[in-house]
Amino acid sequence: MDAIAISGVDISGIAALKDLHRKRKERRIHLVWVCRKSEIVDSLKPMGLFSERAKKVTYPSLRQAVKPSRLADSRTGL
Repeated sequence: MDAIAISGVDISGIAALKDLHRKRKERRIHLVWVCRKSEIVDSLKPMGLFSERAKKVTYPSLRQAVKPSRLADSRTGL
C-alpha cells in the first residue's frame, strides 16, 4: 500500500484500515506498506493499530518494498 502521502489518520481512516485488515486476512493477502514510518507509527501505535510485525513490512520507498519480492521470484524462477 503506497501510503507516502498519509500524514495522519482520522477516525474514518481507522475504520477503513480495520476493514482492510479484516478483508486482507480473510483472503490471505500479504500487504506491505510504503510510507514515512514515523508519521504512520505516531498516528496508529497509540490506538493499537501498528504492531511490531507491521514494522517489518513497512518500507520507505516503493523500490525497497518491491526488492524482496523480486528476489523471491528470481529464486523460484517466476
